[in-house]
Amino acid sequence: MIAWINFTVLILAAALFVYFYLKSAVPGALEKKIGAVAYEECQKYRTIASLLMMVVGINYVFYFLYPVPLPIPQTFPWSWWISAAISGVVALWAAYLWWGEMSNTDTNHHWRFASELPFWCAIAFLLHSPFLALFSLIWVPVFLLGAWLENQDLTARHHQETGDYTKKNGGALMAH
Repeated sequence: MIAWINFTVLILAAALFVYFYLKSAVPGALEKKIGAVAYEECQKYRTIASLLMMVVGINYVFYFLYPVPLPIPQTFPWSWWISAAISGVVALWAAYLWWGEMSNTDTNHHWRFASELPFWCAIAFLLHSPFLALFSLIWVPVFLLGAWLENQDLTARHHQETGDYTKKNGGALMAH
């Protein structure tokens, strides 16, 4: 019973995270509808999304303790130590990306995207769970869509102000 409750909460928290996260990604567009208070609203949405992401992280641990009987293996076919080593390598790579992105926040407004994705995979491997490793892949399109929306929003806002945001900031999402 705990496994299914956790699984349901995992899915609901992930879905709500996506909703609030994507809502928080477009303060400029929202500003056109409700005025300058849009930035406060989007910060609230981002805070809610962050809290939901913590719930998802807790659900990952509960899934390890109480896995749902799915038609995929509960654990990887190799030793946990191999998964832990993979997790360590992925986490170091993610930390390296995070450090580089944090030091480049002046021109990179999407600093967390590239580093957050591998952290979820690192957690899944540390927990030795094929399901969680597969589930972690859902964050790829979510974060890419969020980055694209933020880029569109920033480009529209700053183009109106300066006319050269895209040229100044590399012009492409992949540069971010």
